[in-house]
Amino acid sequence: MKEPKNPFPVGVYSGPDSFCDRKEECKRLLMNAENGINTTMFSIRRMGKTGLLQHFLTLNQKKFFGIYVDLFATQNLRDFTNSLANAALLTFPEKTSFGTKLMDLIRSFRPVLSFDPLTSNPEVSFDFANAAQQEQSLQALFDFFEGQNKPVIVVFDELQQFRHYPEKNTEALLRTKIQQLQNVHFVFCGSNRHLLVDIFNNSKKPFYTSTQFMQLAEIDQVVYRKFIKKHLEKKDLQISSEAIDFILEFTLCHTFYTQSVCNRIYAERISNITLEDVKFVCHQLLLENESMFYQYRQLITRPQFSLLSALAHEMKLVQPTAKNFISTYNLGTPASIKRSLTALMEKELIHNEGTKHNSYRVTDVFLLRWLQINF
Repeated sequence: MKEPKNPFPVGVYSGPDSFCDRKEECKRLLMNAENGINTTMFSIRRMGKTGLLQHFLTLNQKKFFGIYVDLFATQNLRDFTNSLANAALLTFPEKTSFGTKLMDLIRSFRPVLSFDPLTSNPEVSFDFANAAQQEQSLQALFDFFEGQNKPVIVVFDELQQFRHYPEKNTEALLRTKIQQLQNVHFVFCGSNRHLLVDIFNNSKKPFYTSTQFMQLAEIDQVVYRKFIKKHLEKKDLQISSEAIDFILEFTLCHTFYTQSVCNRIYAERISNITLEDVKFVCHQLLLENESMFYQYRQLITRPQFSLLSALAHEMKLVQPTAKNFISTYNLGTPASIKRSLTALMEKELIHNEGTKHNSYRVTDVFLLRWLQINF
């Protein structure tokens, strides 16, 4: 994996050298896998969950075969099986002995075979005649993983997507197949905490208590501060301490936004980066997103937007129906606030941090800062 030109990649994993920390999280994932424990990881969007999982698989590729499956775009069990098969093909290339066996297995399902025009990697798509054939193919893939000469870790990202499948038995089907495996371990993850808790912590559901929960939080400020300074200095760029502190305060140490600001700062190639330089970059990023933020305003009701703006100013809010909060921002009745809160949660514009204080926060940090400045 080539080192990226910009040491602060955004939205893509570019190797261990450009990855910040997450040592404890990787240690926990490894400990669970080595002891036969499946993990359920939750984080809000853009906290760096996908990068962490790919980093973990890269670090441990000598110990495990790692298969990363993104379920976000899947709409049914057929898509699920397609995604799993294609992810496996990336792990077991056709030119290897395992890859040849995997391709032979997949060909037995009679898929439509094509090639990615950018990477030339093979891609498969199944068109099953019936549900029984689909289940048999899924079982065959799991059996293939089970038969490997070293353990296999399968990561299912955005797992909550299968709650939207038309097939009503997806959870029971997967649970039945997964619990039979001893050489295959799983990491289930997603951004919808409510659905993940219901999948794995509801006594009436098939996956009840079958995994250990792990919540991904922000990277420690001290660690991120050293990371930023180190990678800029490697490129012969100097940055003041107050400039770094402003970056981390502005982005709340939220991985995607911190990387975005640092990426732009590096792209400017300023030899001595000051606080004013950083403030200018942050202002420019907000301006570039402004049209999208105004679109949000058009897509939600006025009471919802008022509540969203109020939450941005509060940063974190524990009691959204408290009298002083309502009167300060002129928000109407507690009943209307509850309706707006539910709607904003469903749209993932805000999230519940899930702490014992049950606090709410605007999910998009750039949106939060834009609301604070403009409303």
